[in-house]
Amino acid sequence: EIKSLPTIKRESIEFVRNYNFLPAINRIEFETILSNSDTKQEIKNNIKLYPLLKAEIHNILLEAGFEDIQFYGNFKLAPLTADSQPLIFSATR
Repeated sequence: EIKSLPTIKRESIEFVRNYNFLPAINRIEFETILSNSDTKQEIKNNIKLYPLLKAEIHNILLEAGFEDIQFYGNFKLAPLTADSQPLIFSATR
């Protein structure tokens, strides 16, 4: 249900990230806009992403021979919850 992530702003650069779920094809449309206020340039990009779920990642890692698979709710390794973003994982081989 995420529609966008916070806009990243650095000096004259702005990076906008929008998401739109397309249930008919089970993809997420990812649209980015990179703007430079100094040069007045704007670069737009659009790509369809596959919404890989935790269970799918877990199965892929097991099939690839990984063990000790751990999932986290952020880069500080907090527990994963239904509201966590992003999905972080670690595994050993």
